[in-house]
Amino acid sequence: MKYVIELSDDEIRIVTKNELDEMRKEAEEFDGFYGFDVKGILKEVNSKLSESEKTDTVNNMLRFGGSFVKSLADLWLRGDYVNRLKIETIFSNYFEEYQKW
Repeated sequence: MKYVIELSDDEIRIVTKNELDEMRKEAEEFDGFYGFDVKGILKEVNSKLSESEKTDTVNNMLRFGGSFVKSLADLWLRGDYVNRLKIETIFSNYFEEYQKW
């Protein structure tokens, strides 16, 4: 499982549970101030797909999907790594469906 954290300088980072635990431990030992907020938990979805396969799936969504699916595909293409993972996780059913086209 991976966690999305926002650091005090507005940097977004994805960390594992072990990394998060280590960051908390170091912060508590240093000054008790974490300096970050946990924004969410990411599930591993489509982790078996390469970036090329994900792009092919998104192109299928653009070509064959309805207006909602096309909008999701457009958002995925415009998104950064974290936002792409969010879309893949929340709407995994569409990625599974359009991967087969």
